[in-house]
Amino acid sequence: MDSFSSLCAPSQMFLLVETIYVMFVIFVLVKEITIIKRVKMFAIAFVAIVGWATIVNYFCDPSDNNYVAWFLVIVPAFFSMIRRSK
Repeated sequence: MDSFSSLCAPSQMFLLVETIYVMFVIFVLVKEITIIKRVKMFAIAFVAIVGWATIVNYFCDPSDNNYVAWFLVIVPAFFSMIRRSK
């Protein structure tokens, strides 16, 4: 990815929200692991987030109002909510 501003709106939102969420979970909520493991967890999560944001950006189409891209942004949030409800 060239830069954050070159991404479409769904991809930008996903990248920003997920990065903040992962940082919050790893560095605030998880207290029983060492800082080295936290940094490793963040690095792995960040690679996954950037990968998914790249996929979302690929499906951005200005003529289509980005419906597919917005759907791909909502899917991880939906599965995250389902996982937490169990």
